[in-house]
Amino acid sequence: MLIPCPVCNRQVSEQGPACPGCGTPITVAPASPPAESTPLTGYPPGDPAPTTTVYAYTSKPGPGAGGARPAYSEVQPVWQYVLLQFCTIGIYDLVWFYRTWSLLKERHRLHVSPGARAIFREFFGIHLCREIYKLCADAGQKPNWSPVAVGSIFIVSDIIGNLCGRQESPLAFLAGLVFFTISVSVRVQVVQSLNQFWLQEQPDLPVRTRLSGRAWVVVIFGSLFWIAGLLGIIAEQSGALK
Repeated sequence: MLIPCPVCNRQVSEQGPACPGCGTPITVAPASPPAESTPLTGYPPGDPAPTTTVYAYTSKPGPGAGGARPAYSEVQPVWQYVLLQFCTIGIYDLVWFYRTWSLLKERHRLHVSPGARAIFREFFGIHLCREIYKLCADAGQKPNWSPVAVGSIFIVSDIIGNLCGRQESPLAFLAGLVFFTISVSVRVQVVQSLNQFWLQEQPDLPVRTRLSGRAWVVVIFGSLFWIAGLLGIIAEQSGALK
């Protein structure tokens, strides 16, 4: 390789001992060592990287605020369910359907709206019974009722009962009451299956055997409504006989 002479700038070979023009000795500076590469971590050599903290993410807490232990089990005695249904003339259905769909949405990862399913409950009666049947069967408590049969009876009796309730005659009112009773009675089996599921899910929690304060308010106002309705029917029949 040719390099310039440091004195006369003549091109000479770097392997030669001296410049042939001026006789200046040829010396080649040693190559500088390569710079030590920086680790990929971005920290200088010999400086250890800081310890990385790994955070473990857990699933959302159980029932209760902040995952606190609930005071009572989710088991609902059948007599409470029936009493609240009759005292609210079926309005309690909205609460029961919303809570049940919320449970099914969480357990089965369903992309549904519990509120909408509660409002339009007749359209999703069979689907609800199927999901509850699956929930109980997965927990080892296979129900002895048919989801399609129970859902169909609920839908038909509920629709007929609502239609009869819109009529102003006492006979239509009594017919609507009969179909409403059928609708509630057939769903008692579903409530019992859910209770079996909760007994297995929360074996160490006590069951609420008494009505809560809010339930008592509903029962009192519902009873007054029923008394007023029956007195109105009696007064109407008495006026018709006169």
